[in-house]
Amino acid sequence: MMMSSCTWIFPARPAPPEAVFGRESSQDWGEDGQYCYYAFRDRVKDAASLPAFLALQDEGCQRADGKACIDRGRAHLGGCGGMEKASERGLALFLRACDMGQLDGCTGYVDSTPPKHWGLFANHDRNRASGRAVELAEASCLAGQVEPCSLLNRWHRARKFGLSPGKSDGAERLLAIGCFQGREPACRVLAARELSFGNREAATAVYALHCNPEKWGCQAISTLRERSSAVGDGRATAQLQALENALTRLDPCEESGPTVADAAAPGDEGVLSDQQRRCAAGDAASCEREASGNSGYDRSTLKLLSSACSSGRDDSCRAAFYYSLRIDDPVSAIGVGILHCRPTVDKWACSGLAAIVDPSPDHTALPVNVRGQLRRILCTLQGRDGCTGCEGAPS
Repeated sequence: MMMSSCTWIFPARPAPPEAVFGRESSQDWGEDGQYCYYAFRDRVKDAASLPAFLALQDEGCQRADGKACIDRGRAHLGGCGGMEKASERGLALFLRACDMGQLDGCTGYVDSTPPKHWGLFANHDRNRASGRAVELAEASCLAGQVEPCSLLNRWHRARKFGLSPGKSDGAERLLAIGCFQGREPACRVLAARELSFGNREAATAVYALHCNPEKWGCQAISTLRERSSAVGDGRATAQLQALENALTRLDPCEESGPTVADAAAPGDEGVLSDQQRRCAAGDAASCEREASGNSGYDRSTLKLLSSACSSGRDDSCRAAFYYSLRIDDPVSAIGVGILHCRPTVDKWACSGLAAIVDPSPDHTALPVNVRGQLRRILCTLQGRDGCTGCEGAPS
């Protein structure tokens, strides 16, 4: 008996959506279609408009427009919109934009050029672009732009562009939790650690929040002022004297609502390890062990801002305030704010403190008792009664 043979024919499996998109976008946007699409889609409505856009960018680059040179460089890297795919030409345009002061040109050049390990001068241009990237990012950060500050933080942590990590704040966050819960040992250790890192603003915030009714905070501010005067730091001396004068006028008022010990604190202490809970309670040895784990954010950028702020750069002070909030460090932000909030000057500091005091969804990390004390300090700094007329934002 003869057996008939059968040939099974299976339908072709459809290509995955990513492959279809890649093939179709390559036909329209350029040789490296997906790259070109994501590089220009935010400024070009469709692929048909890309060649004309790139022609305009070519003219702009010839007129020394750094951003236009970056676009031309990207187009050459991807062979976009009919441009020749030529990596060397693209990298040269990135480097030119970097020399013109375009941060994206510097980072684009470094990220697109692998390091070379041969030849004495093999990495000359790459190193030059790296140094220029750091220089431009620092300048923008010091000028008050928070995004470049966050970028610097990531570079420090990743050891990118020749930077290295600074001291971690792993312990400081835990101490802030305990301090906001009313644990005096945590507050004292927090202030001491911040001073050891050179973060006078954060220490000042702790002292100010414990100047009434706990007198140890008031005395600590007086000590800071005396030290500043002894080393000839007139700016810090004047700021601390003004704060000290305001705090002596602070009416304690009768507290309403939660007491310090009953107040909620940022974070969920239930998820902390035993070592972290001991640190939050104010155990300095546990905090040192926690900090050695390098958890938390890098402190290098905040130190840069604080140093520039101390030298009298108001834009850097403003950046330090908002950058501290960005990295979830309200203690440092409060310190910068109370040192710069005055009735007639530095209105940004008073407005910033008012935003922290406001129990909005963005600032729920501050317990009710801390917001109450900070509200009274804010009103006194503005020359108003610390107990009444302080519900709204500063005028």
